[in-house]
Amino acid sequence: MGRVAVITLVAALAASLAGCSRERADGLPIRLVGDPGIKRDAPFVTWGGVVVLDGVSRPVLSSAAPMMPATELVPQPEGGRKIRAQIPPSFGALPWLAFETVTGKGDVMHMLRSWPVTGKVAGTYYEVWLREDRIKADETPGVRLWPIPDLASRDVETGDLAVPPHAALQFGVALEPITWDTTAVPVDMAVSAVAKDGATTTLKTIRLNPRDEAHQTWVDAIVPLDGLAGRTVRFRFTARPSMGPTAVPTLPLWADPTIVDATTLPPSS
Repeated sequence: MGRVAVITLVAALAASLAGCSRERADGLPIRLVGDPGIKRDAPFVTWGGVVVLDGVSRPVLSSAAPMMPATELVPQPEGGRKIRAQIPPSFGALPWLAFETVTGKGDVMHMLRSWPVTGKVAGTYYEVWLREDRIKADETPGVRLWPIPDLASRDVETGDLAVPPHAALQFGVALEPITWDTTAVPVDMAVSAVAKDGATTTLKTIRLNPRDEAHQTWVDAIVPLDGLAGRTVRFRFTARPSMGPTAVPTLPLWADPTIVDATTLPPSS
């Protein structure tokens, strides 16, 4: 075979492979954060927001919706001050909440202390000591309340999605820092595929232990979807404690789950 023929053959093969690559990537990526099939009626959460963790901003399926109630500073006879705030009555529907004292200047806030509180105190006034030694003269103390729903109510399921060939699901998981100290047992973050007949297949489970510094940031994963190619499924994202009831004081995060063209991923992935 002459040199010209070899070059022509190589060029034709390259064009063929490029065509296959374009065919495989058709319709991808699919970012699930904006999937219109997700039912977004669960209270106490923000849908499709952005969370900053370890200096990295990521869009998430859902996240906690903290609020700052009106507060009163109460001087104490023995010195020092307490800060007083009412827990909203609506928080009575929650098993837990995180009560956080903060200090801030403008839009910048820093945590002073935080601890879990049972939802049974909803509607009452909660009063705690301030850490005066950590409040600067130009800062204002306040309270931030983090609603913590039962983990089962935080499940997210997409609408029906047709899985193309040579696809993969990439995502990140984390726990909100406000609950690192209150998460007593590790949390299993699982993504599953749900078929039209309801059959469920677990694709990946990541166990997060916030006591491990490696888990105090985004933990990323890539799941090949070759076994689902050509099928229509829903993707379900769940978080469960490794043991015990689902009503635990923790707040899971699913960062930017996206169906991508696996042929474009680095070989190490």
